[in-house]
Amino acid sequence: MIIHVSGTQGAGKTSFIKGICEAQPDLYIAYPDRLHFAKVETPVERQVAKMVKFYHELCDQKKYGEEHPGKIVIADRGFYDGIVYGRVFETLGWMTHEQVEAVEQIARLMVAVSEDTFSQLSVVLNPPLDVVLERLTKRWTEKGKKWREGETAYISEAHAEFNRLPSYFRGESILVLQQAKPVCELVENFNEWACTLQGHPDTQAYDAGIDELVAVK
Repeated sequence: MIIHVSGTQGAGKTSFIKGICEAQPDLYIAYPDRLHFAKVETPVERQVAKMVKFYHELCDQKKYGEEHPGKIVIADRGFYDGIVYGRVFETLGWMTHEQVEAVEQIARLMVAVSEDTFSQLSVVLNPPLDVVLERLTKRWTEKGKKWREGETAYISEAHAEFNRLPSYFRGESILVLQQAKPVCELVENFNEWACTLQGHPDTQAYDAGIDELVAVK
């Protein structure tokens, strides 16, 4: 099983994943960033590249799970992040509606060809915007800015769109954590949610369904 952790920049995904795996190392394992792709700068090319990247990573995440039997793989980002950012780019005027739909179609075709699903289970981390901006400002002093992170409108719109992400789902396969809590408390919330899913006959039944997903605007 694979659980994807989504959220805007500065949401705390890396610390959250680390906290989950340290709390229950016999059950969870973090997917390592072991695939490398060329970086692109234009929004359209970036979206296409990201979707292809997420597909390659999904294939590799399954392989990684097979390499670690009995473990649940926790991964940083997935296809839903790509959907979110495509819609952010459209709102900001960086991509047209037709371009966004075309990129989503690329993702849909890749998944359909492999008879796969976009995500089995997902967690969205999206603390208050002021917390996100504060964390990013601190991170910039240590690691520098990533792609367009210095544009407040971009971060703000991404934050708002991640709050809308649950509407992409038709099941209860998503945990949304919006509070600025210590990592240990977020991990407790995650464990409580995970316990409610144990024994479900088919976790793939929780998948949002890409046809419904792309219809949500």
